[in-house]
Amino acid sequence: MSIAPAEPGRYRIRREPSDQHLATIEATALALGVIEGDVEAYRALLRPFDAMVDGQLERAATARGTRHQSRAARRTKPSARFDELAPILAAPTRAVVVYAEVNSAPTGSRHDGVPELVHVVAVRPFVDGAAIDLVTRPRAAVHDATLARLGLARAAVDGGLDGPSATAAIDAFIGDGKVLCWGAFPRDAIASAGAVRRGFIDLRALCCRLLGGSAGGLDVAARRLGAPAPLPSTPRAVRMASDAVFIARALTDAAQRRPDA
Repeated sequence: MSIAPAEPGRYRIRREPSDQHLATIEATALALGVIEGDVEAYRALLRPFDAMVDGQLERAATARGTRHQSRAARRTKPSARFDELAPILAAPTRAVVVYAEVNSAPTGSRHDGVPELVHVVAVRPFVDGAAIDLVTRPRAAVHDATLARLGLARAAVDGGLDGPSATAAIDAFIGDGKVLCWGAFPRDAIASAGAVRRGFIDLRALCCRLLGGSAGGLDVAARRLGAPAPLPSTPRAVRMASDAVFIARALTDAAQRRPDA
C-alpha cells in the first residue's frame, strides 16, 4: 500500500528527491490519519517538527550572515603587519611626523658635548598646511661644512630660536599627537634639547616591513615608494621631512588595504 501526500513535504532543511517524499514524522502522521479516516487528526504531531525546521533555518541564516560579516570585516581590517599604526588610523589628525638635524661636527674635527638641535620640521600629514619649521641657535659654533650639509645660511642659524623657545614651540605643536619618525634619532634630538620625551612610531621599521627588506636611507626609501625628488636647494630637514610624510602616508594606505587586495 502506498499513500500519496496531498502537499509537498515540509522538511525544508534539505532537498528531497521529489514532492512525494516526506520526513518520517510527516509520513507517520499522514498514515495514522488515513487509517483513522481523518488526515487532519494527527496534524498536531507536526507542530514540534515545524518549530524544529523553522529554528534550524533561522540559525543557518544567522550563521551565513555572520560568515559574510566576518569576511567583510577581514576585508576592511587593517593589515596586521602595521598594528603600530592603529592609533593613527583611528585618529589621523593626531599623527605628527618629526624630522630633526643637529650640530654634528665634520669627521676629524673636535666637537665637545652632545650635538645640539639646529633644525626641526614637524608636520601633521593628515591636516593640510599644519607644520612648523624651526631653525635654532646652538650654543656651540656651527661648522661651515655642517651648514653646507644642512642647506642653511649662517645668518639663519645665528638668528634662530634659543633652545627653550624652540622646544616650547615643538611641544605646543605636537601636543597629545602621536609622533612618527625615521628611527629614534629625531625624537631623541628634540628631547635632548628639552622637549618632552615621547614614545614614537618607527617609520623605518614599518617601511622595511612594507618593502620586504632593508629600506635604505629615508630618502632612498621614499624614492623606492614613488616620492618625487625634492629640489636640492631645499634645506635638508625640509626635504627629509617631506620624504617622511610621503612614507607615513604610504604606510597608512598599506595598513588600510584589504589583505587580499
